[in-house]
Amino acid sequence: MKHFIFLAQLLVLSLLLNAALAQNRGGMLRGTMTHIQYTKKSISTSDSLSGETQARSITIRRELPLVGATVKLNGTTIQARTDSAGKYFIGKIPRGLYDILYQADGFETDLFRNVFIKNDTITEIDILLFPILSAAQETLVTLSRVPQKLSRIPLSVELLDLDFIQQRNTATLDDALRFLPGVTFSGSAMQIRASPATDPTPNASARQSLTIDQTPVQAALNPQSAWDLMPLNFLDRLELGKGAFSGVYGNGALDGALNAVTGSNFASKTMLRTYAGIYSNAPNELSDWTNNTQFLSGTEVAHVQSFGKFNAYASAGYFSDEGYRENGDAGKWRLFSKSLYQFAPRHQFSLLAGFTENRQGGNTRWINADSALFDASAAHDERYSNLLFLAPTYEFPVSRVTTFALRGRYIGEKLHNQSDFSLSRKHSGLEIQTTLDLGSGYYFTAGFDGYYTDLTANSDSTRTAKGFAIFLQSENPLVEPIRITYGLRYDGLWADQQKLEGKINPHIGLSTPIGKAGSAWTNFRLGFRFPTLAERFFMQDYNGISILPNESLKLENSLTYELGYRYDYIRPIALSKQISLSSISFETAFFYNSFSDMILLVETDSGDLTYQNASSDLKLLGLELTTHLNFNKKLLCLSLSYTYTHSPKTESADAWAFYRRNNLFYGDVLINLGRLSFGFDYRYVSGLSDEAKSLWREVFSQNGTEQAMLQNSAHVLDVKFGMRVFEGVSANLVAKNILNEVYLESPALLASLRNISLQLNAEF
Repeated sequence: MKHFIFLAQLLVLSLLLNAALAQNRGGMLRGTMTHIQYTKKSISTSDSLSGETQARSITIRRELPLVGATVKLNGTTIQARTDSAGKYFIGKIPRGLYDILYQADGFETDLFRNVFIKNDTITEIDILLFPILSAAQETLVTLSRVPQKLSRIPLSVELLDLDFIQQRNTATLDDALRFLPGVTFSGSAMQIRASPATDPTPNASARQSLTIDQTPVQAALNPQSAWDLMPLNFLDRLELGKGAFSGVYGNGALDGALNAVTGSNFASKTMLRTYAGIYSNAPNELSDWTNNTQFLSGTEVAHVQSFGKFNAYASAGYFSDEGYRENGDAGKWRLFSKSLYQFAPRHQFSLLAGFTENRQGGNTRWINADSALFDASAAHDERYSNLLFLAPTYEFPVSRVTTFALRGRYIGEKLHNQSDFSLSRKHSGLEIQTTLDLGSGYYFTAGFDGYYTDLTANSDSTRTAKGFAIFLQSENPLVEPIRITYGLRYDGLWADQQKLEGKINPHIGLSTPIGKAGSAWTNFRLGFRFPTLAERFFMQDYNGISILPNESLKLENSLTYELGYRYDYIRPIALSKQISLSSISFETAFFYNSFSDMILLVETDSGDLTYQNASSDLKLLGLELTTHLNFNKKLLCLSLSYTYTHSPKTESADAWAFYRRNNLFYGDVLINLGRLSFGFDYRYVSGLSDEAKSLWREVFSQNGTEQAMLQNSAHVLDVKFGMRVFEGVSANLVAKNILNEVYLESPALLASLRNISLQLNAEF
């Protein structure tokens, strides 16, 4: 009997071992990627009879390797890069049928279809790629739920990659977004093209949609928690769409949508990032509140690992900032992970999980401008918040043209302060989406979203909300060469016992190529935001301020028109013998934005605050110009942008919501010299218009110094020095607001003073 049991165990172990070996063996793919280079050469020829010599030009054709190009099994995370000889190799590929994607900067993308990989077999494919005139023709953007080439997108889009973010020593998403054209911040609230600011309370709801891999991650109690959630070292890119976006993302996409695309390369590595810095002394007119040096620091470690079909990323970090204002200190923990199991191409299950805990001082008011760094409240309150985010996603193909995606989400939030005021929120949702890629540029997507939310105040009073949405969108040729993107979304909400509220949001856009490297586009879009449960039903106490709810609040509305032109050219242009323009891109956009029924805080007769819809609309006409220049293959990179907005007279009672700067100019210079790099970021923020100055005189009683601070423009300069110490290790020295400019981000909210930090990055 013992021998039988032993033989049975041996048989089972043998079968498991064979299965594991079969899984690990897989097949292999290798090959070479090349491109053609044409050069002209002058030669002399002589006539054998006459002896005359003639000079003529000939074209020489050479096939050269593509270095650093990407080879990827489409619909999977399996990929590799070519070496200095243009060669690539991928091993342990599970047996199956694949489409192979070949990509390189400045070249057309090639998709080699229906390649069958067998176990213990080497498949060899050599690819020749052809250069393109415009990178926008190959850059894919997923902001509109379907992959679209940048040259075809009929709206203003800003893209940030990982290199841009790391070079500026940014720890959170909002820090990275401060460098984008037309973007400013009022505390943790983002404003796009002078859109209305949110109120200064910690549970102010954002007026942009934030998604991670298309999954909504709005934080209703503390917007800063959502910015803190996503680590930047595993970010493929950020996609920011400007203007109303509710036709795609629904509630909250009032003036923009931001999609964070996480990384898909799970090649094993460990990443370490740490930084430490100090704040400079305050200018005399602000009255320094401490004699101690104020520090800021942070450390984050992450690891990526692939186990065949299972891939994982995990990170942990802690960040501390003692602040430049009294009671303005902050500390935060962040944990984040992404797990992905690849069943087959386009068939996968992924799980995003994140947790952030935030402690923040409650400095929201100052005594006067001569003591702007002091906390004017008697309580010196601190608030504590945390956010848990879980997002499972299951994607599977029904056919070669149809894909289904199921996206679940759970968001748990808590907020409390030292005055025993607390809020807790739980949000669960499920989205079902189907996408059809019919080829020849025809896309269609449709889906359903349902969710449930409950909000509890001080652990004894709970309100609930149930909502749903139905959406569809399509992209297809209209009349050659014009393409049309159009869609419709309906959102419905039952807020506690109130009746159903609904909003239909259509959107439509047209794009057409102009020449070989340019395109023109136009669009019309709507946006809206439902009042939150906190704004409707709960009295709040924040740093000694009582905020009363308002059950009769109406939803906020927005409307956007845009007309723009985009040009992108990446062929080298010789300017002199030593200088060449490697690439140039330019975008101009004329826009009209309208905002109505904006929710803002107003003072009651008793001296408390309450929420109220604005009595007047905000209408903005504007122009935005952006250009990026790359000289000598990124030896020198120059980016410039200018945003101008104009609006008619606004009622003084609505001043808080309509605080804005009408002129923004951003300039960015990056110089790369081998292992060294130098960067300069300049931002000009204009002073308030004469109309706004008059408006604010009615709202606040101010002395001369305060008035001057409110009116003055700001010239903000950040300087960065970077060095690649050795392979995988780099150091950055960053000085922000080096001129120590004093200006307001929003009323009574002083922008950060000068701070200098040293950052170390390592990959191994």
